[in-house]
Amino acid sequence: MPARICRRSLWVVLPVALCLGLTQQIAAQKDNGGAPSTMSGVYTAAQAARGEETYMGICVACHPPGTYAGQPFKANWDKRPLSDLFDIVTETMPKQDPGTLTPKEVAQVI
Repeated sequence: MPARICRRSLWVVLPVALCLGLTQQIAAQKDNGGAPSTMSGVYTAAQAARGEETYMGICVACHPPGTYAGQPFKANWDKRPLSDLFDIVTETMPKQDPGTLTPKEVAQVI
């Protein structure tokens, strides 16, 4: 009988958990005009690892860790499209040789 109670509890808890997760995702999208936000976890762990590798190989010399991840950065980019950041990085980075990053490198580091 205890296993039967656990299964019934699961059928109650699982839909509630799914609804809560969906509600959080919807709220994140509403804050960004309906589109998923990078802050809502749209990147996979593999993508993040590739981005870190690119950052460590190209960017870290001029941009120490945490420089572009804190509150001032978030406040500056909060309501702007990711394409704006992509364009700026494409046109102005790396500082010693602007415009030489490949689109793949820019996408990885962003």
